[in-house]
Amino acid sequence: MAGVKVGLMSNSGPPARGDSLLAIGELADRKLPEITALIQRTQLVLSWLESAARCECPNLAECPLFDDPALEPAESGRRRPARP
Repeated sequence: MAGVKVGLMSNSGPPARGDSLLAIGELADRKLPEITALIQRTQLVLSWLESAARCECPNLAECPLFDDPALEPAESGRRRPARP
């Protein structure tokens, strides 16, 4: 199942045979937002890394790659202080 373990479908183990399609749909409904967010974050990081690979800034203080709040860690509620 595309790398998804059957045990993820419910807390009580795999579904009964007749409930399989319903369980797969429910699993997809639960997992799609999570996976979509993960893909979006991965694309953002990929873009940043590609830009960093081309960076020719003389030092980090002058590099605009570190000014984008969208690149803050997803789990972090903390913000870096603004640069003067």
